[in-house]
Amino acid sequence: MRLIRSPAFKILTTLAFFVLISLKVDVAEAGRRLLSLDPFLAIAVTGMSFFALLVQAWKTSLLLREKTVASILRVSIISQIYSVLFLGQFGGDIAKAGYLLRSASELHRIVAAVLFDRITGLIGLLLIGLAGLLVDKQQFDPVIAPTLALAMAALLMALLALFVLTDTSSARLIKWLPNRVGRHLFDIIGAVRVFSSSLPTLLASIAMGVAFQGVVLINCSWLGSGLGINLPLSTWAVVICVMSLVLLLPISIGGIGLRDVTLVGLLGSCGVASDLALALSLALLGLQLVMVAVGGILMLLPQPELPPP
Repeated sequence: MRLIRSPAFKILTTLAFFVLISLKVDVAEAGRRLLSLDPFLAIAVTGMSFFALLVQAWKTSLLLREKTVASILRVSIISQIYSVLFLGQFGGDIAKAGYLLRSASELHRIVAAVLFDRITGLIGLLLIGLAGLLVDKQQFDPVIAPTLALAMAALLMALLALFVLTDTSSARLIKWLPNRVGRHLFDIIGAVRVFSSSLPTLLASIAMGVAFQGVVLINCSWLGSGLGINLPLSTWAVVICVMSLVLLLPISIGGIGLRDVTLVGLLGSCGVASDLALALSLALLGLQLVMVAVGGILMLLPQPELPPP
């Protein structure tokens, strides 16, 4: 874990991926493809990306009803900075919890809400990915398709199992951790179980997770079509699902290189030219950097006054 947190490790990993891509793909041509993108489409796709964050903020507000959607959206945008510079998406989640936290007494509840939000979001992602495979499995290699389906189904079952963990099972899972860490994790798991014990809350959060991933899916397919990548939504569902899961690995800066390799490999198996796949990856990186820039501006602005908890 200490190695993964090291900036040097991330820089070296990012450079290694970049060299690999440079050897396999015409980077200059990918750049030209990217520059040919319609500016109005680029603006629209950027706006849709922020709309996706709005949907995500609304989803989080189902769990933290004392927080406004606007305040959660602000925090979600700022957390994009941490997603790029630190431990990937989990780094963003940690920052999100930190910004939402207002007193030590609500620590476990806030962390549990962010964790629950992440889990139901992943469930929504996996449901969309599995649906895409069922509809369009012939688009992928006969070996790759069932392998992906099995992996997605196994991960989905593991995530759902978290909602039915008993105190005894939780204690067994975390007994190897240091007492202080284990005690906090045990309390967080208990708080997550409180959220999941309400079936309407659980189903609503999963439904919003599907909605969020649906917006991301449509946005990516829209961006891809603007670059000349014409694939059915079912294929995009699988591509986005796999790419999003891979990007959970905090081994490069902002997913640079990792996203490129994943998209070039997956889209290549669907007959998409490698330079087009790389152009899409660079466009997605550009969207992320725009969010980081907006997040930086929001950090500099005074935080709106909120009522006491």
